Amino acid sequence: MQMSGDITLVGFFAVLLALTIVLAYGSPLFGQNWAQIMQWLQVILPVETVLLGSAVGFYLFGNRR
Repeated sequence: MQMSGDITLVGFFAVLLALTIVLAYGSPLFGQNWAQIMQWLQVILPVETVLLGSAVGFYLFGNRR
């Protein structure tokens, strides 16, 4: 059984998504243009949510027979 590896992967993608959101909202404080941040988020957020969703799906439903 590979449960600890699956939960580690889920945790990694969850932390990555949280870090992306924190950096996106914190970037204007460091002088970044909000329009550029929005374009970046439109590219990266769908990719990260798909990765997190697939990792959670494999964690929850991957070991059923």
